[in-house]
Amino acid sequence: MSDGLATFGWVLLGIAVILLLLGIVAAFEGSGDGFGDALMWAFFLALGGVVLLCCGGHLGILEG
Repeated sequence: MSDGLATFGWVLLGIAVILLLLGIVAAFEGSGDGFGDALMWAFFLALGGVVLLCCGGHLGILEG
């Protein structure tokens, strides 16, 4: 179970990084709204990914 959570956590973090990069590209293209939306989604996905990794015990925070 914990391995599945950790895998899903890594997937969420990967998506968050991609969204962050897309947001940066949107900012350089001049679309301020696109940057804000991508940044918001990247933040929430990264937060969810970190929580799942903690639940899976793969960050060493909840181990022991």
